[in-house]
Amino acid sequence: MIVVYLGRESSRIIKIIDNLKISYKRIGDDDLEKSLGSCFEKQESMKGRKKFAYICAQSQEEAFCIMRSFKEKGYTKVRISILTETNANWKVQEWMEELDEEYQYFTLRGALQKELEKVVFGNVTFEQLTTYMKAREIFMNNESTSEDYKRILEEIKNMK
Repeated sequence: MIVVYLGRESSRIIKIIDNLKISYKRIGDDDLEKSLGSCFEKQESMKGRKKFAYICAQSQEEAFCIMRSFKEKGYTKVRISILTETNANWKVQEWMEELDEEYQYFTLRGALQKELEKVVFGNVTFEQLTTYMKAREIFMNNESTSEDYKRILEEIKNMK
């Protein structure tokens, strides 16, 4: 079973989920102050205001199946997570904000990785090499934040 907060394109999302043959419960704006875990206990249809669909699966297998299906359909406006002991007690709004932060973090990390893969050291000045080395250090550091990624990507952009 999964919990789904639907955005504007709800009919398209529901079609994809229906094809997966996974049971789901829809949540909406009235549920934003409730804990994520409690949302697995209710079912009702509500209209969402957010741009994205937010989906919480109870197992890793469900989450991967859903991600694969959405990716195959070329649909990127979805945030997917797994229900954990930690997030089960979060308010739905907090959960959605955390998913947005994680999405931004991994998007920026991916952009930095692409920049680092472009480096050809034969055509790089010492200053550029220093910036790329700093970027690689940030990329390899597990404690780097979205802000770190934004800052170094901006430095790379400005040196070109």
